[in-house]
Amino acid sequence: AIKKNFPRGVLGGPGILAMSFFCDELHQTTLEESYNARDVLSSTGTIRTPLVPLNWGSKTEKPLELQHLNIFLKLESLQPINSFKIRGAYNAIQQHTHRKENAKKEISSSSSCTENGNSHRKNDDEVVAVEGFITASAGNMAQGVAWSAQQAGVGCLAVVPDNAPETKVCAIESLGGMVIRVPFAEWWNIILTSDPGNHSPGDNWHFIHPVCSQDVINGNSTIALEIIQDCPDVDVVIVPYGGGGLSCGIGSIMKRLRP
Repeated sequence: AIKKNFPRGVLGGPGILAMSFFCDELHQTTLEESYNARDVLSSTGTIRTPLVPLNWGSKTEKPLELQHLNIFLKLESLQPINSFKIRGAYNAIQQHTHRKENAKKEISSSSSCTENGNSHRKNDDEVVAVEGFITASAGNMAQGVAWSAQQAGVGCLAVVPDNAPETKVCAIESLGGMVIRVPFAEWWNIILTSDPGNHSPGDNWHFIHPVCSQDVINGNSTIALEIIQDCPDVDVVIVPYGGGGLSCGIGSIMKRLRP
């Protein structure tokens, strides 16, 4: 985050259009969705990370062209998995679980009827509880899903490319996640199609896309809420862009609150 006297904006802006070739059901995160995700995250071990000034050591070490800027860093490295990915992963798991629970309640209440003077209920077992969550990730998102699934008491399966770093794989497994290595082309096809194919352990496992899940993007958007709260007159937010899920979330909220 940067404070400087020029029009506010987000460098790069929301990347929704950039991902639209395989993410055609996304929308810009609403304030209600972002506030809801913030409430979900506040109930667990995720951290509201600090926004701290960038320490150049001394004024002479700061590049001349940056002397007039106040630069702040959002320390997502302090999260339990050392990455912002935990925000989207946890929000996605909790939101999906909540929708399942609501669906079961609706079926239970609507299926009660009276026939021949006797009250009976239809079987509401058609809404089955999720046994676990699947994601395709080279490491960080899988750690977020594994950590969040562990908190929820369900399983986690991470499909990783065959060149995934061993340190990432070990971290996923240490959080209780199962890991399947596949050739990069097969892994990328899962990213494109949101279909883990025959890698799913069962019918009651839900796939969480590492980038193109609206719940993941909404979880990421909470970073923008915290930046605005800690630095209300922020001028520019610079967001690292990989798949686009982080920039979509932050960009959507910055556009709504700091157009």
